[in-house]
Amino acid sequence: MNYQNVMIAVDFNDSALKTLDKVKNLGLRDGTKIQLVHAFELFPASFDFMASYMPGPEQKQEIEAAIQERLKKLIERWELGRFQVSTKVLICASARQEFLDYSIKEKAQLIVLASQEKPFLQGVMEGSFGSFMNKYARADLWILRP
Repeated sequence: MNYQNVMIAVDFNDSALKTLDKVKNLGLRDGTKIQLVHAFELFPASFDFMASYMPGPEQKQEIEAAIQERLKKLIERWELGRFQVSTKVLICASARQEFLDYSIKEKAQLIVLASQEKPFLQGVMEGSFGSFMNKYARADLWILRP
């Protein structure tokens, strides 16, 4: 493969992680830049009491540190040592929009993600992350199936 800048969307769902185990067999060249990206979605609500429940700056740092630790473990699990690997945590209100914007900013040539849709549900889940990326991503998209 001739991709130089690859972005892997990481969902810590067990099924998605098992599917993404295939990432070490994608045929990418040694030295390819790979970013493991997790978007941690905050769910703001219109209820007044929810505003006080939102994490503050210190809590966001703790969340990011915990996620970064998990992402680093995936580098070992997926045997990505021959690549230029970095990690990114996006703490945001809309995971799919933030991920899309980040992939454009970073000029990703390829986005890899795991589909959680079962084959008999393809096309039904139009609100899914994968469907959104399929419609709007500027990069090539590889959706790995379970």
